[in-house]
Amino acid sequence: MKHHILAIGVSRHNNPFVKNLSYAAKDAIEFFNLFTSNIGSIGYQKLIIDSEATLSQIRTALGSELQNAIEPEDAFFFFYSGHGTISEDADNSSFSHYLLPFDATLDITNSSISVSYLKEIFSKLPSKANFIFIDSCFSGSMSLTKGYTSPNKKAFKQVKTFTNTVIGTGTLIFTASKDDEEAIEDPEYENGLFTHFLLQELQRERTNDKFPVLDTFTPITEEVIKRAKDKYHHNQTPTLNGYVEGGVYLPKFRNKIKISPQMLEVPKYPELSSVSFPIPELQFKEKEQEKIINEMISFVVSGRQTQQIATQEIIFERFCSRLIKKLNEDWERIFIEDGSNVSEIPNSVAKLEAASFQFILLGGVVAVFGSERQMEIYSQYGVKMLEMTKNKAGLVALIAIPEIILAEIIYTIGALCIARDDMKPLNILLKTKTWNFEEGDYPPRLLIHHREIYYCDAFGGDSTKVNDHIMKVLKSFSWLTELAPKIEGPITNLQLQVNFLLVMLTYGYGNRLWPDFGRYYAIRIIPLIQKIKYDVNFRKQIADIFEVKEEEIRNLLMKCLIEAQQIGLGGYHWSSIRASDLLTEEEKRNQQESGTKK
Repeated sequence: MKHHILAIGVSRHNNPFVKNLSYAAKDAIEFFNLFTSNIGSIGYQKLIIDSEATLSQIRTALGSELQNAIEPEDAFFFFYSGHGTISEDADNSSFSHYLLPFDATLDITNSSISVSYLKEIFSKLPSKANFIFIDSCFSGSMSLTKGYTSPNKKAFKQVKTFTNTVIGTGTLIFTASKDDEEAIEDPEYENGLFTHFLLQELQRERTNDKFPVLDTFTPITEEVIKRAKDKYHHNQTPTLNGYVEGGVYLPKFRNKIKISPQMLEVPKYPELSSVSFPIPELQFKEKEQEKIINEMISFVVSGRQTQQIATQEIIFERFCSRLIKKLNEDWERIFIEDGSNVSEIPNSVAKLEAASFQFILLGGVVAVFGSERQMEIYSQYGVKMLEMTKNKAGLVALIAIPEIILAEIIYTIGALCIARDDMKPLNILLKTKTWNFEEGDYPPRLLIHHREIYYCDAFGGDSTKVNDHIMKVLKSFSWLTELAPKIEGPITNLQLQVNFLLVMLTYGYGNRLWPDFGRYYAIRIIPLIQKIKYDVNFRKQIADIFEVKEEEIRNLLMKCLIEAQQIGLGGYHWSSIRASDLLTEEEKRNQQESGTKK
């Protein structure tokens, strides 16, 4: 007997008329991870979240591949968390419950998943038992609910919903609420209320090595009803419908997952673990590249020195705008060409990197020769890279490619800043505001605090793989020494010094950039540490980036280093600097003498 699983979670939607949810994708990820890490006899398994959860992708996932994988003695588990709505059927004779995919439109009937469609799919499965978990509203208007529209409640008896649908022998349907109730998300648990108690019950300590699936329903229902009423003064009653002949058992879930805040993961793609990312080949001869660099420098310098500063700012901004517009068009073309093909992702990276050459070069030139205002304008257009990832369906890794370009811009400007002892341009870039108007009434985030840069996870789940690629790209930027002759030795040293600063900065904000510098010898990081210790002006600039006083910066860095080293490097041995390296020789001697006296 095999267990098959399809988990779908849709927090975000392509169209603005659908309000985004907070935890639906997280619900699906945790349900999927719990099953796949505990059940050894898994056959078909698929997780689809957010932009991947289009109507066509969901239909494909429920298609022939699933049908052919299931055998008569198997069990199939279907999980959905997201918006539910009621809409009139195509024949205008009745209403049905629909699940909203990422690309749902106002034409709900033709753009969403209906009860009738799923009933048809599940009735054709040859499996012994099908378990369907639906965490969505059947109506809804509350701010915490998963409902999109609220139909006339008098019509509920005529509505085809999962609570009154019988698919036939062998199928059980668990729903988060009755068909006249809203299913809510719980901000404290950071899950759908139903999903939270479902995951909790599956992981409950048990004396036996296996347990009947049906035993989970009563405790889940009791907990959901109590929590909804006591905490939110709301009625939510999970339902169970259908019939399974004979018992279906699950093994004891020994590998627990944390049902807690901030457990946000992006699907990993094992196919990427063995591929290499090519370095973009720019079709420029040496003289051509030198001409481009000189023209760019002249353009930036003239904009800084002219009497008509306002006019030149407009010209500079238009130039940035055109570059980003062209880059966005290139990305749209590359994305369409490569689609959702995992094997094409490395080539997609190289194509976009090549297309980004001029914009990355402009950032380096502005960092060295430009004004602070030019750097501000450039940075504002740089963060538009994040917008290029929106409204796309397919592999998360493919969608996240523009974020690698933004990371390369950060590293390029950071390396130039460190080489020139001028950290102001990097500070401006990292403090640039990023807005997301789809999230509701929230203040903007600074770029360095942006929690949705997933390039590390998306490209194989290993930040070292991405950082190694960025290192190779920086090595290919021979023009860096043209901008900053002070760059001496391997560019790798500067890249790791930038990485050190980024890790220390992001440490309190989700640790998105892992401490890659920690797997390299301290000699690569020490030059930066020495500047911070002994160069007062440079130390002040670093303190400005961290928004602390100059006399506090070393203690802050030492604290972060100690904690980062304790966390570890995900399998890599820590072989880099330690907190004590931030102490001067005199301070070390004083500490030793103090210890001796004690």
